[in-house]
Amino acid sequence: MSAVSCAGIKAIKLYAWEQPYIDRINELREAELKMIRKAAFYQIFNTIMFGGGPILVSLASFGAFTMLGYPLTASVAFPALALFNLLRFPVMMFPNQIMNLIAAKVALDRIQKYMQVGRCAVLCCAVLCCAVLCCAVLCCAVLCCAVLCCAVLCCAVLRQ
Repeated sequence: MSAVSCAGIKAIKLYAWEQPYIDRINELREAELKMIRKAAFYQIFNTIMFGGGPILVSLASFGAFTMLGYPLTASVAFPALALFNLLRFPVMMFPNQIMNLIAAKVALDRIQKYMQVGRCAVLCCAVLCCAVLCCAVLCCAVLCCAVLCCAVLCCAVLRQ
């Protein structure tokens, strides 16, 4: 141990500050555990929502399809299920891409702060624009899959 640590321990012991320090450490631990529980709850909620999202979308689509009075036959259900299965991966990856975009934004802000020179700032802005464009392409891919699923259902309706 270093001399500073020993001196700090001696001061705590000398003035009988053990219990106040223990209480303070326990309060900080409780606050940290509360934040960890909250983060775990949000992660579980996120996993359930985005993992079960495609299932809920397919149930809602088939429910709406039958509520409109159309018969749900195998020729309609199986292609729609295949397209919903294709839609599952982009929907499940969407929150990860949002987190990656946030991490990229934070990293680019740090780089831009570090390099506050004229040319470097322009370069950082260009890289940020490329990251935003990549995110927009990913969002468009998810939307295209959803539109494709709706188009297949509409084609099935029009065929009947």
